[in-house]
Amino acid sequence: MNNPVSYIRLRDQVSRTLASGRERARKAVDRQQLLSYQEVGRLLHVHLLDNQDRARYGDSLIRQLAEDIVLPRQRLYDMLRLHRLFPKVQPVGQLGWSHYQLLLTVRDEEERERLRARAEAKGMTKAALGEAIRKAKGRTQKADGHQALPPKPQRLVAKRGK
Repeated sequence: MNNPVSYIRLRDQVSRTLASGRERARKAVDRQQLLSYQEVGRLLHVHLLDNQDRARYGDSLIRQLAEDIVLPRQRLYDMLRLHRLFPKVQPVGQLGWSHYQLLLTVRDEEERERLRARAEAKGMTKAALGEAIRKAKGRTQKADGHQALPPKPQRLVAKRGK
């Protein structure tokens, strides 16, 4: 090599360019996954509403669908919950599926929305959002003296008349 300083500069630029491209690709995949999962959640929600007169249909539907498409049942429940908690996911935004997975664990609607808005505004990483959620749950535990509980299971089908 004629000029080692020039080569080092080139190597560093190439490394940064490739790393930046990989990060943009990861974010694009995460974002598209979010939009796809939200749409699947919407499809499930509509289907369940159309069949709410059939007792215990929701659980058997999720079980069979998960088996047929080779996907964990919990993932389908998460997609349904995603649609129900966030029916209007914006097609352009900072947050992807990995962020919303964390937000699904926040029971309190106002706290969940506050954390979502903060993560969006600050462009928070998944790790930073996870830490913010842990701190928020810690504040909740201290305020009421109880341990934070996992998200309360939701009924798959609305009760009649509701």
